[in-house]
Amino acid sequence: MGHLAYVVHSSKYSETSVLLDLFVRGEGISRVLHRGAKRKKQAPLQSGVCYQIERVGKQGLKTLVSAEPVGAVTPIYGEQQYLLFYLNELNIRLTRDTDLSERLFDQYQAIVDALRQALNVEPYLREYELTLFSEIGYGAAILRDASNIVDEQHYGLTPSGDIVVIGGSKPTLTQPVIAGHVLRAIATTNWQVEYALGFAKLLTRTMVDIRLGGRPLKSRELFKQYKEATSE
Repeated sequence: MGHLAYVVHSSKYSETSVLLDLFVRGEGISRVLHRGAKRKKQAPLQSGVCYQIERVGKQGLKTLVSAEPVGAVTPIYGEQQYLLFYLNELNIRLTRDTDLSERLFDQYQAIVDALRQALNVEPYLREYELTLFSEIGYGAAILRDASNIVDEQHYGLTPSGDIVVIGGSKPTLTQPVIAGHVLRAIATTNWQVEYALGFAKLLTRTMVDIRLGGRPLKSRELFKQYKEATSE
């Protein structure tokens, strides 16, 4: 039975074959062997294209036997391409060996569609990051239950990635420090609240950095280089 999947990473396996990391709907990140992928007559699978795939093999590394495009196949260029790099790197580095829901896959698909249309994807990205954190069991429980958030309090992020109430007049925790009503908006993805989207970006970026132990994201470095090159 076929599954919907996106290519999130590829690497050389042999002179003619590659290893593909696929984001498979209802499964998560799955590595497969794509035999003959580098032969001249074989069109490489593209990032940002949804495929209906078939795999064979019961245990260990499976082999990709078919991949048919589903929907749009036009490439994603420019700034949108680097945002796709970021999304794929998050999946590879944070979710490998983790079962991921169909909901997260569908959110990913919505972002890819928005990138192809050059739409503003920031709200989609923030919601995706929050869903991803929840599914891998990372991040503050308070973000999954907004009823525990007190609007009049202020909250900070601990070195372990938890969100706690800040006591006293001088916060001692690392940034960002977020007002309770803004944190509630983030937890409920209510981007109509002033500052919610901006603080959500600061919060999720800090949480990613904590989770990765300070190891940089390659996609951020590439995007920075791209912006510097295009601003000249």
